[in-house]
Amino acid sequence: MGTTEKAGGGMRQNLSSATGTVKAAPGAARPTVRGNPMAAGLIAFGAGALAAVLIPQTIAERRAARQVEEQVGEYVEPVVAALKESAQTLGQEAGSTARDAVQHVKESAPDAAQATREHAEEQASRVSDQH
Repeated sequence: MGTTEKAGGGMRQNLSSATGTVKAAPGAARPTVRGNPMAAGLIAFGAGALAAVLIPQTIAERRAARQVEEQVGEYVEPVVAALKESAQTLGQEAGSTARDAVQHVKESAPDAAQATREHAEEQASRVSDQH
């Protein structure tokens, strides 16, 4: 038996097994899915992803994907560049805000500690006066 025939037999067996699993999935998932649309969506997505992996691409699908990639590519690049720039700006602003917050905490911590200490001493004095 040739290598190609062995590979074909293995693929047929895997496809048959996967097909059986996909066919059995709705029945097995029904108790879990009942009343839970999110679970139903996730199961449907998983079944679609499994089918997409197992079924090979046709020449027409490859050609169409290549055409879409070529047509969309010129539009995607500026969007990606703009998103990167926005993310970088947001990151810088977040870093600046975080540094400002840390500085504020450093500056106000001694005052807060002093106020807390004074309040605790005052409360301790009141308690000792009451007893």
